[in-house]
Amino acid sequence: MLADAVGVKTNEVLIEMERMTGAPGTGPSAERAPARVPPHQKVEREALKLMIQAPQLCEPGITEIALERFATPAYQKVFDLVRVTPAAGLVSRAQERGESIQKLVAGLSVEPLASGGDPTADYAHHVFLRLEEFELSRKIDAARKELERLNPLKAQDEYDRLFEQLVALEGARRRIRVAAEAVGSST
Repeated sequence: MLADAVGVKTNEVLIEMERMTGAPGTGPSAERAPARVPPHQKVEREALKLMIQAPQLCEPGITEIALERFATPAYQKVFDLVRVTPAAGLVSRAQERGESIQKLVAGLSVEPLASGGDPTADYAHHVFLRLEEFELSRKIDAARKELERLNPLKAQDEYDRLFEQLVALEGARRRIRVAAEAVGSST
């Protein structure tokens, strides 16, 4: 029904969903081995599905989520659209953003959630904590790379500042991981 509403063929939505998830299906790409989807992309996709399919679980904190929390460019575009568009106008706004975004939004709106059933507030909280954890991991990787390029003897102040930042990021990631595991074990 959604494919019809956005003016896309149902088969195109299914093929796009298969391509994005790497799940085997009956489309033309079914003959290939499914691509491995990085864990951060799975979490980003699940967060977007929650925002589209269960906005009532996401609305309180959606405005506080930074665009950088999504590393995948296509998911950044969808998130940017979802956070400023009421659910009722999402389909028409997706059409304005182009065919690829339109297909992606259509696919995300019908793809089953990984929770297997109706999403709960705890499940949504878990997904958004994991999303934050992956963002912190990217920041940690960037800080480590920056530290590696610095000579601690020649740029001691900058090195010390970056090292303190790295320690703080590691601590934040550890706290987020513990919180996500606690919420995840109750879902």
